[in-house]
Amino acid sequence: MKKIFIGLSLLTLMSFSLFNESSTREIINYCDKENSKEKCKKALVPYRYSSMKVTDITFRGYNQIKEVTIPLFFDSKYRFVFNTEGLPHDIIIEIYDKHSTERKKKDEPLFTANSSQKQFNYEPEEGYNLTNIYVNYLIPAAEETGDVEKGCIVLMSGFENEISFPSDGGGDETN
Repeated sequence: MKKIFIGLSLLTLMSFSLFNESSTREIINYCDKENSKEKCKKALVPYRYSSMKVTDITFRGYNQIKEVTIPLFFDSKYRFVFNTEGLPHDIIIEIYDKHSTERKKKDEPLFTANSSQKQFNYEPEEGYNLTNIYVNYLIPAAEETGDVEKGCIVLMSGFENEISFPSDGGGDETN
């Protein structure tokens, strides 16, 4: 009985060590958030910063969709700056005026881009009365190499700064 117990214990230990060796995967992260943020800030000028969203993406062996909602608070013109330099593979970016649960099959995106551009802007046309925009990241399946590849997208938004002052310089003056 002791021989069976010892044999099963050794077999379990051997299979556990083999399992651990074959399942160790290296995680490769291509994201450089700070550098991407700085580039987005420069591209946002002359718009005034409103918000930023960093979306982390892990590439897998199957297709994925990530949807990000960006609320718009001002009745103003907006600029959205996308930086995709931190992605190891290209993805498709689509922008909608409705959430994916509200869209019909015939609804076309307001904007579509490929991440191969590395950095690009989107400015909604005037006349749209948007309260939110919905950004869909269409992530294709990645070839499984044993390593885990990660990346990120930095999305920064800003609104047009239209502060006007009286032309005569009037107003409260204190001495």
